[in-house]
Amino acid sequence: MLGPVLQATVFVLIFAILHALGIKLPYAKLGAFIGLCSLTGCFHEDGLADSFDSLGVPIWGNLEEARAKSLAAMRDSRLGSFGVSSLILLWLLRAGACMSNDCSWLGVTSVVLASRATSLYLGKVFLDRLGGTGISKSSFSLKEIPSWVAILSFLASMFLAFMLVVSGLGVFWGLGVALGAAFFSFCFLWLLSCRLAGVNGDMMGGAACFCESCLLFLLVGFS
Repeated sequence: MLGPVLQATVFVLIFAILHALGIKLPYAKLGAFIGLCSLTGCFHEDGLADSFDSLGVPIWGNLEEARAKSLAAMRDSRLGSFGVSSLILLWLLRAGACMSNDCSWLGVTSVVLASRATSLYLGKVFLDRLGGTGISKSSFSLKEIPSWVAILSFLASMFLAFMLVVSGLGVFWGLGVALGAAFFSFCFLWLLSCRLAGVNGDMMGGAACFCESCLLFLLVGFS
């Protein structure tokens, strides 16, 4: 359950090391994203692409057949046009946030933390209520974690994300990031869980990147 905090910490450490080596601030932020992806094995990015490939499957006709096709598209190791497009948009938004002088590294770090915290803990809620769909080690592990542990971890992560934003951008943006993260992750997980009648690790990873994309868009657009 400490995954979101650990990922945010790794992001900050990579950024600090690159910046200390003399790399300019925008490229240090971008390098932190690349380093985080390398260390996590692009788990969240893979989930985003797989989730969007499943969303590209038409849902008309037989619902059970559509769900089976959506799940098959999610499991397929090949990337479809929806998955590729989602990854391109994600990295364009990451690059835009990194290159924007008005988007502080604290704000970007808070987005990394909040997006991963909400996707994981809301995914736990959906998993407990709807069950899992497909084979996923992360889903199985989440099932074994008590709900009160998930709630406390979620509150601690969101409080930390809020404080990070407040220290750099103010209370308004702190509330915006915290509430926005919960909203975007919930919408993503709700949509996919309705299509597939359950949740899995790909969906939670996809929710993290989808939420991150939305928050980065808002940060860059309004900064």
